[in-house]
Amino acid sequence: MRKQRILKSRRSIGAFRGVAGERPQQWVLVNPSGSVKIEYVEPAPRPVTLEGKTIVLRWNLKHNGNHYLDRIGELLCEKVKLS
Repeated sequence: MRKQRILKSRRSIGAFRGVAGERPQQWVLVNPSGSVKIEYVEPAPRPVTLEGKTIVLRWNLKHNGNHYLDRIGELLCEKVKLS
């Protein structure tokens, strides 16, 4: 009985309007960092061959990355004459 009385009082003040009683909301999204202008950058020209070039293989400390880079270095030395 008491529970029904509480629900009636809440309905009377509009707390239980449900989906039909809700009003649509409008939101304006603002980028706090300001407007961003994206400019196209021409990529650097790629060399035709790696002969005579210096190649750096840098390990980022990931697991087994050092073994991977060692093998890549071996394969590069087999394929290309490096300085």
